[in-house]
Amino acid sequence: MQRRTLIVAFIIPMFLMLLAIAQLIVGGNALPIWITTIAQSQEHDALTYLRVLVTIEILLALVFAFVGRQLTWLAFIVVALIAFVSLAECSAAVRRELLVPLVTAAALFALSVSILIALSRANKTAHALSRSDESTAVATTSLPMVLLMLLLMFVSTGIAINLPMAPRTFADGVVTRASVDVPQNNSRIIELAPESWIGQDISATEIGLFAPDVKDIVGGKNGIIVLYNPRCGSCHDLFNVYFSEPLDIPVAAILIPPSPQESVLPSEFPEEVTCPECEMMTLPTGPLWLVSPPVVLGLADGIVTCVASEDPTPCFLQP
Repeated sequence: MQRRTLIVAFIIPMFLMLLAIAQLIVGGNALPIWITTIAQSQEHDALTYLRVLVTIEILLALVFAFVGRQLTWLAFIVVALIAFVSLAECSAAVRRELLVPLVTAAALFALSVSILIALSRANKTAHALSRSDESTAVATTSLPMVLLMLLLMFVSTGIAINLPMAPRTFADGVVTRASVDVPQNNSRIIELAPESWIGQDISATEIGLFAPDVKDIVGGKNGIIVLYNPRCGSCHDLFNVYFSEPLDIPVAAILIPPSPQESVLPSEFPEEVTCPECEMMTLPTGPLWLVSPPVVLGLADGIVTCVASEDPTPCFLQP
């Protein structure tokens, strides 16, 4: 057996299967941070994304195991993608000061690079297949083998979709709630819809109602309001990138507190965001505030003219 065939048809399938099994065992916390952030921004279940990822890994492992010697180019792409995702995870873990995800991602990156190097060397030294080898390669993918591969794909997909998984406990993009009880007595649910505020005076919105001083702070020609939660990883990223240095316009950072009815999981993020020039404010504690932070509002003469989340730059350029 050629060294290249050994890597593509055995080592890489084993690598993908072990990765998928580890993710199934760990559960939601095995999903890369940046993918979790995307899922939360779209209000999707992170476990659904993880199940799709695990399913793809298992299917690719089966493909390489059965017809891998004919798909060296695909092996390069798959392992390179794993290395890239691992490197991105390392970067995200460093920003959030998470040791375990950092070590895990670094180890996965090193292993992926090692496989890429070995595969590259094996590919350079491999001789072209003779006609007899080609006929043998075709024979190894005969109809029974294809049917077996499809059967295993069907079974493994069903397992990945239905196997119970532990929920994600890392708070990467929004507050992670262990449970939310039905509000009792005088408790209220207040849904904030920032997009509907465009064109309105800030004092006419829920923010102006529950934080009336905000208009005096940012009520000049231009101003910025940021709704955030300290348990929100995306919130910390937003402040670190866009608000850690002084700006020419006033900025009000309004904290969204959890409701007394919420049981929030412990967060690995600091209690304070980095915004030395911000006027720190908070909404009242008591109601259940329904909004996905961070939310950036751009104001001109007290009128909401811009709403953003990931990239607030357009809100800095108010008329």
